[in-house]
Amino acid sequence: MRVAKNLVMAVVMTGLIFGISACSKKETAQDTGMTQNDTVEQPAAPAEDAAAAAKAAAKEAFVAEDIHFDFDSSAITPESAEILKKKAQFLADNADVSVTIEGHCDDRGTNEYNMALGDKRAQAAKAFLVELGVAEARLSTVSFGEEKPLVPNAKTEEEHAKNRRGHCEVK
Repeated sequence: MRVAKNLVMAVVMTGLIFGISACSKKETAQDTGMTQNDTVEQPAAPAEDAAAAAKAAAKEAFVAEDIHFDFDSSAITPESAEILKKKAQFLADNADVSVTIEGHCDDRGTNEYNMALGDKRAQAAKAFLVELGVAEARLSTVSFGEEKPLVPNAKTEEEHAKNRRGHCEVK
């Protein structure tokens, strides 16, 4: 009887030892969130990171630089022409990018007039980019008129001038 008791105790102890070790392995797997079949993803090569960062910076610069228009005009100024040339180069370098050109106005004039003027401004920028070789299918336009000013409640001519702009958004 004593031998049977010892045998049962040995089996129980062995089971506990295996059970405890199995639980500790499970906890480790849960702690890392990995299973035996998971692999650790290697970080991207520095050249890939640099290229991605350069592309992101170029896109940010493309979006950040607006063109501006004179009062009551949709004519492309020489300064705006230079900016549009840079934008055309970005689009040539990034053939997968499409753009929406937004036309904006200051708050002088009626809403209807400013919507029409904003459209003329966006169309003028689009036509300039198309002349520079950008495929028309990659460009769309929208007018916001005076609805989205950079400087709300503009008082000075400088503030009004900031609102008379063409803005490009990457789709």
